[in-house]
Amino acid sequence: MDPRTHTSGSQSCITSADNVSHSTEWYRTTVFEYPQFYNRIHPATSSVKDPSGATVGFCYLRRIEPHDKVFLAFADGVDDRDRIYVVKFTPRYSAEAHRLLAAANCAPDLVYCGSPYPEFPGYTRMQMVVTEHVPSGLTMWEVSKGWCIDFDWAGLEGVARYPHDLAEDVPWPVGADPGALITQDHDNYWLERLFKPRERV
Repeated sequence: MDPRTHTSGSQSCITSADNVSHSTEWYRTTVFEYPQFYNRIHPATSSVKDPSGATVGFCYLRRIEPHDKVFLAFADGVDDRDRIYVVKFTPRYSAEAHRLLAAANCAPDLVYCGSPYPEFPGYTRMQMVVTEHVPSGLTMWEVSKGWCIDFDWAGLEGVARYPHDLAEDVPWPVGADPGALITQDHDNYWLERLFKPRERV
């Protein structure tokens, strides 16, 4: 190995680490010191009531790509600044299914699920969902460290239905059509597909 190349690579790693450290410090100072400025470019709601009734405040950091209604946020409490949340806005969400799996340690804690504007009871277009952050960029049907995330479509069998805008490039099980009922057979299909051991080459 060329010593010059090795030195250059090491320096690049050090520089990258310094940049990450600098960015983290910027968020923890600028964002928390001026949350009213930073939150202007994100959703208006920046606090919710957790299941115990305590107020949980946070500052939005950025969208989680490629989603346009899912955000990463830092807790704004002085003692909770290491706590990170995922805040999403969705037309529907099964808090019951999420809490059931969270109680079994199979899903991140659900901090809040309800209207983003509880002061306006007539607003029903979107649900606001706040969860503990799972350090991954996973989307629906995916699992991180045995934790399930995203319960937008979950519900009682015979009641829950697929949305009408199903992606065409996903290998859906038989009967999984736009607007069709979601069945336990469909769940089993995904479990087998996700956890089926891969053949060794």
